[in-house]
Order: sequence, then C-alpha cells, then structure tokens
Amino acid sequence: MFHGEPVPLSSFYYPSKVHLNGAAKAPAKIDNLRDLSGDANTLITGTLGQGKSMFMRFLCVEEAKRGVRLPVFIELRGVDAKSNVSSLLMKALQVIGFSDIDETGVDFLFSTGTLVIFADGFDELKREFALGVQQEMAAAMAKFTKTQWVISSRPGSLSGHLETIPKLRQHRLAILQEDDFLPFLERLGVEATLRTRLLDAVKQSRAEVKGVLTTPLMLTLLVETFGRSAAVPTNLHDFYIALFNVLAWRHDDLKPLFKRERATSLSNTELQDVFEAFSFLSKEVGISLSDEQFSHIARNTARVVKKDFGPEGLKNDLTDAVCLMMRDGIKTAFIHKSIQEFFAAFFVKHNNDEGMAKKIYESIRGQKLLTWAEELRFLAKIDEFRFQEYFRLPAIDALFDTMKFDPSRKVGVSKASLREFFAKLHAQFLTFNTAGKSFNYVLIANDSPDLNHAVLDVLSALPPIGRPILLPHSDMLAYRNYAKGESKTFAQYFRVNKNAEDALVLRVRELLSRLDRERTRQRRLVAEHKTDLSRIILGQS
Repeated sequence: MFHGEPVPLSSFYYPSKVHLNGAAKAPAKIDNLRDLSGDANTLITGTLGQGKSMFMRFLCVEEAKRGVRLPVFIELRGVDAKSNVSSLLMKALQVIGFSDIDETGVDFLFSTGTLVIFADGFDELKREFALGVQQEMAAAMAKFTKTQWVISSRPGSLSGHLETIPKLRQHRLAILQEDDFLPFLERLGVEATLRTRLLDAVKQSRAEVKGVLTTPLMLTLLVETFGRSAAVPTNLHDFYIALFNVLAWRHDDLKPLFKRERATSLSNTELQDVFEAFSFLSKEVGISLSDEQFSHIARNTARVVKKDFGPEGLKNDLTDAVCLMMRDGIKTAFIHKSIQEFFAAFFVKHNNDEGMAKKIYESIRGQKLLTWAEELRFLAKIDEFRFQEYFRLPAIDALFDTMKFDPSRKVGVSKASLREFFAKLHAQFLTFNTAGKSFNYVLIANDSPDLNHAVLDVLSALPPIGRPILLPHSDMLAYRNYAKGESKTFAQYFRVNKNAEDALVLRVRELLSRLDRERTRQRRLVAEHKTDLSRIILGQS
C-alpha cells in the first residue's frame, strides 16, 4: 500500500487473534490453519480493515511452508457473469504451474484431498452472484469432502448466505486492543522514539479517534499519515484529508526542490476532488474496474468536477502518484474497499449544492442501503446535520406513515398494520433443515420502495423469529426452491405462531417509541444548527 511494490508478508504481518467459533471468551493467537480449525471448512469474519485478507494470505503461506497440501488463493470479487468459482480456481492453478489443467484435472485434485482453497472476500461479491457462489461452494464441499475451504467475509446480510452450508465453522477476527499497539508498531518498523511519541498522542486523543484505531488498516494509516509529527487528528474527516495529502506528496518530500509532474496536471486539491467524485461514481461497479469501466467513470468524473483530463492520465496519477489504486492484472482496483467507501462519503460531505446533496441522500434506499452501509455510517459522523435532515428523519417519517403509527394521536402498531407492513416488503418466512440443524430466515425484498434506513431498525427485531436476508424480489423463488423447505407469508406463519406475533408486536412498539424519541431529539438539534448558522452568516450575536 505504501511501498508501491510487492513486499514480503513476513516483513510486516502482525499475528491475528481470533474468537474461535464466535465465542465471547478471550481471543486466541493463530499461527497456522490447524490451530484455527484443523481440517474443517471455515468462515472467517471481520469488519473493514480488520486484516481478513492478510490473515488469509498468512494462513495460505504457512500451509505452503508445511508442504503437505497445496494452498490455492482466490479473490471472490473476480466472479462475474463470465467467471464462476471454478474458473477462478482454474486460473489460480494455471498461475502456479498447472498450465494445461482442465476441469477433469481440477476434479481429480479435489478428490485427492491435496488442496486447501482460500476464498477471500465473499462480501465483495455483487449480490446477483452471491447465491450462485454459495451453491457452487456448498456443492463442492459436499462432493469433495477431503478438500478444505477457508472463506472470508465481512459480517452482515450477505454472509448470512453461508450459514446454510453444513459443518462450516465460523470464527471472528478480534479487534486490536491498546496493548497490541506497541508490538504492532514494532512490526511496521517504527523506530522507538517515534513509537513512544505516537502512542502518547493516541492516549491523549479524543474517544472518537480512539474508537477507530482498532484495526490494522487504521493503525497503519495513522503511522503513515501522522507518524512523523505524532499529531493525532481529533476527527475522522481530518484524518482522511491528511491521508490524501501525505500520499500525494510523500514521494516528492524525499527529493528537495523537486515537484513531480502529474499526468493530469491537477493540483493536490483538484486531484482529491476528482478522486472523491471517482470513488462516488464507481460505487455501482465495484472496487476493481476494467479499462472500459475506468474510462467511462473517468470521463463522467471530468464532467462532474468540470476539469479537463484523460482516463489514462487519471489512472497514472491514482496508481503511481497517490497510490490509492493499483493495477490488478487487466483491471485497476482500489487498494482497499474502505478507501472507496471513505472518499465516496467525502464526495457527499463536500458537495456544497444543497439540492444535489438532498437528492443523493434521497436516492439511497432499497438495494443501495446495503451497498452504501459503510458510507452512511461515516456520513452520520462527518455530515451529521444533512444526514439527519435529508436522510434519517425522512426515513423515520416514512416508516411511521407506512406502519400507520402516529404517537401524537396515540395511534399505535396493531397486528393488522404489522402484517400489512411486511406484506409491502414481500416478506417470506423460510424454514428448512440440513445436517440435522434447523434454519429460520425472513426473506425481505430489498427493491421494495418502502425499504429505507428506518425499516432496517424494524428488521433488527426479527432474529428471534428468523434472520432477515435482503434480496431482490425476483430472487426469492430461487431461495425457496434451493432451500427445499417450507415457505410462508407472515400472515400464514403467525396464524400458527400467535405467541411469536404477540412478542414481535411488543418489540416493534418499543422500537418505534425509541425512534420517535430519536426523531424529536434530532429535529431539535437540526433546528438549533440552522439557527446557529443564520446567526453566524448574518452577523448576529
């Protein structure tokens, strides 16, 4: 990320700790795959920047050193309309020497038990491919029981697809604690005096910043951005603004009186504006872009920011000068998914056109709620008042209207209104058994016009009944057929589960009362903010 060229994993890797089987007890340090799960198929979960990919690579390298089985590493984000998991495996085997291997050869390797498949980034799949990938991996695990699979994913709705795979052990990466900071900085090669200054600055920083310094990515960015000065920023916005500037100038700082010529001729500030717009516009495509996709988005970016530059020039500056993207074979990719997410959020934050900002917030509903989850969490902090006025408060209002809930007139939630609400979301209760274990899910249409940010709060009340899975309405039939279980509407389910319905109504009533209190509080804060702005702008005391 910061060297601009490949470096040995062993030169910087800090051992990950894992909550085995998702247990709440103290996490364990893992040195190899046998310590993690023996020969069992495994799902590793962790949040953004927590080191899932590095942990997977470490396990892969250690398995290769062991010399008993052949580890194969694939990135699931490579799955598209033309490539499935099998084709990714075929390409990976060809790269490491099986130049003439075909499907028969792959099946033979699977049957011998000589392979360990490391499938990284299930959460980076496009949703339309998630079920197919899950089915393909589940079928391979069932057919070739000797071959071990290790899968990584962020937690959330998409990773819920994997829970139905029989005998798939789940482990969660642990966050970094304060006593990890010193040895982590030592692994990064930070010299002793600077380590002390930096750790002292972290201890004195605000809780907001301390709260994000829990992952390898954030600690690494902290060192690279503020290592020399040990001046830790007080908020995340300043942190990432500084990050861009440091990366933009870091090569030139090493050469006195030298100013690097940019392929786009853009200044640092202009290039940052361009990168924010590019990150925003590329969200629908993903983090890895083909040449055609990159060129199309670059041209749209130029129109949005009203700057003159070519796609190839921008690609050179983002990969060679700023290094926030990298050439990934025949594609160009963001160095980390969170980089795209943070700078896409900055595009919204820095947009001074209030009408456009409002339209952007209003457009984030339905399927976009899931793809924009991280950006929304970030915007809630860095663009607090517009987030509330244009996004959160309208979502609560719309939810209350849909559920016919009016606290001012003491109109509460009834069983009938709750059933009608879930009918609008095309909710289906799905239950089936596999490997002697029962699974309960609630399928929700993520393309329903009634699905907004506040509706997600309501869905959080469902898990005692079943885990919610959001997917396009057109895909629900495939899930019901795949499960080979029993599917019911909410009305059908509650007719024979009256106690469950009574309990859900109580939970939803309590939740809506909490949302009403939140709405009152946030309306007051937004009004106070506007009043303060008016006084400042108009020069009133």
